[in-house]
Amino acid sequence: MQTPDATLSQLANEPGQSFGYHNGRDHRVTVEEIVHVDPADNRPRAI
Repeated sequence: MQTPDATLSQLANEPGQSFGYHNGRDHRVTVEEIVHVDPADNRPRAI
């Protein structure tokens, strides 16, 4: 699934999976680790 409103869990939800996106340049992201966060802290993060 590669849609503008896709969530990370729809694109890649296991370590080693990757997805691409384009915002003026092509990017590829590979999931290295999935960590649990407090649902009340819903700020986006890239670690």
